[in-house]
Amino acid sequence: MWVFFLCPHPHPHPHPAPLQKIRGLTRDATSEKAQAVKRLSDHVEMVSYNISNRDNVQQAFKDSWPIFALTDFWAQPDQPEVEIQQDDPDKYVGQDICICGEAIQFGDISKVFTKVTDVPAIAETLTEEEFRSGTLYLPKPVQNEIIAMFQWSEEYGYYGKDKDWTSGQRLTALNTFEQWLKKIGWKG
Repeated sequence: MWVFFLCPHPHPHPHPAPLQKIRGLTRDATSEKAQAVKRLSDHVEMVSYNISNRDNVQQAFKDSWPIFALTDFWAQPDQPEVEIQQDDPDKYVGQDICICGEAIQFGDISKVFTKVTDVPAIAETLTEEEFRSGTLYLPKPVQNEIIAMFQWSEEYGYYGKDKDWTSGQRLTALNTFEQWLKKIGWKG
């Protein structure tokens, strides 16, 4: 069960006020768990909503201001998988197919981003010491793991040293980074 608790906004300027309602959003407001939450107080209301439907979510959040989100980590929020008919599934058995629109260099990402969005961007490579100084809040083993990941990628590449990263492009049209930025209209 996904539950978002919201306090509906009773005033023109948001600030805590006594006896505000707490709105619980869940996939099924009639479920046993949702009803148990509702029984906690007369100031709790439970509302069903579909997290995959943007309009439905916006309506559920309407006239609310502070949000406390509590999610069931193990719950599956996705729609059931729908298998698409495949022409020749045996053709792909045992194949190693990389789904990648392009292998763009790190320094080129900011150039393409600036070109498409007109928002200045830079790509800056950090030394290991600079990285560690910015991640002191992380335990040292976590820092080490992240650094090892970047070192592996630098030495072997994302798909591995000798992988053909263009194999997916021969099957279908894939977006380049520039095409993707244009398609989604992201402006930073």
